[in-house]
Amino acid sequence: MRSENKSGSKFRYIAHCLLLLVCYLLEVTPNLFPTVFGTLPNLIIIVVICIAMFEKDLAGALFGLAGGLLLDLTSLQLPGFNAIIFLIIGCAAGLIVSNLLKNTLSSALLLCGGAALIYNIIYWLIFYVFRGVDHALYYFARYMLIEVLYTLLLLIPIYLIMRRFLKSAKA
Repeated sequence: MRSENKSGSKFRYIAHCLLLLVCYLLEVTPNLFPTVFGTLPNLIIIVVICIAMFEKDLAGALFGLAGGLLLDLTSLQLPGFNAIIFLIIGCAAGLIVSNLLKNTLSSALLLCGGAALIYNIIYWLIFYVFRGVDHALYYFARYMLIEVLYTLLLLIPIYLIMRRFLKSAKA
């Protein structure tokens, strides 16, 4: 029984890695994923939140770090920025689900919406406001808030698919 549990865990983690990689490629490959009003969803944050909700804090932190490092590979911004933010998001989501919230779709929407909004506010402050970019508020309202909404919309099918997959993998 114990070896079946270990092999099931390995299978789940391999599946999580593949999902993270596919979402990364969808997010960074131009014209591969549809935009809404010129914005793309943050697929990595969706995957990190879902993994953290189903696997808890350590896995959430590790997959958050991995997803952030992937994004940092193609980012021209501050090296390590995404890795640190996503590590914290993954760990926090796992801890919140372990201690405060049940693992439900509404909890996923709350956590993902909050994480996406916090990520975008930090990003906006560091790379727009503190650098003195003209019309910084316009960029936040025009692109970043739409990204949060688009991310939440895509969270729903991804969360439901992951929940079904993980229930069948555990059975």
